[in-house]
Amino acid sequence: MATFRQIYTSFWQDPKVLEEMTPEDKLFYVYLMTNPQTKQIGVYPLTKKTMAYEIGYSPQAIDSLIERFESHHKVIKYNPQTREIALLNWGKYNFNKGGKPIEDCVRKELNEIKDKSLIALVAERISNEKIHSIYLQHLVDVSGNDTSDDTYYDSPTIRGTTSPQEQQQEKEQQQEKEKEQQQEEPVDGAVEIIANKFMQLRGKGFPSTNDYNVIKQVIDDGVPTKDILYYLEECFRHYTPKHSMDRINSFAYCAQYILNRYMAKNLPKSKRKGGVHSGGSQSGDESDFEYIGL
Repeated sequence: MATFRQIYTSFWQDPKVLEEMTPEDKLFYVYLMTNPQTKQIGVYPLTKKTMAYEIGYSPQAIDSLIERFESHHKVIKYNPQTREIALLNWGKYNFNKGGKPIEDCVRKELNEIKDKSLIALVAERISNEKIHSIYLQHLVDVSGNDTSDDTYYDSPTIRGTTSPQEQQQEKEQQQEKEKEQQQEEPVDGAVEIIANKFMQLRGKGFPSTNDYNVIKQVIDDGVPTKDILYYLEECFRHYTPKHSMDRINSFAYCAQYILNRYMAKNLPKSKRKGGVHSGGSQSGDESDFEYIGL
């Protein structure tokens, strides 16, 4: 169990932290890097119940945060069976110094981890060559002792040496993967901006997987990000609760409003079938629109 952990001040200037993470995300990420269960190797056991208790969030909120950090931020991996978590970028910042005490500690802690695939994921991003070799050697040793499940071992960086032809194929695959990621970044960035705005307006909880899917669908329908943000705020302003417990809970509710408003403003009148929005006049002019519910 660690007595302290260091965090670089540059963490707060990281573009991903600044632009994509909400206040709740930042708290959760700092917690994962500094809580008492952390290990030197970036993989450690941590139950959801412990997370909820120590941060003060509900179990449902913890589930949403884990899903968000795995699927959208892509900086952790959690195994609910072994209740172990891996911080994928741990090796980039925590192995600047080595030495025998650190190496011995790493070897000891690696042996304590049940899900070896988590070790492989962290190993991929370790910059310290000596520490990186210790991770790989551990995976090699474990695979030699137990061949019943070698999925964590089945990758070029862990198998060992590869032929020149295999290396060229791997390089081409990596370049193609990076190209695809670059093409996806603008959409993913817009989704994060819209999701964060939705969370801010809603005032509680976290976006669900369905919220993210609906946001992507609205973007795919051709609505510009700035218009989505504008009509999203308008939706919340025009919403009138029927009672104290009545509130907007999902982005799907707002999506109908956003699409109706955008289409009403941008479709030619000849293509509007009696108006595409509920309430207000049939002209579709912004000044005439009055939202009365979906």
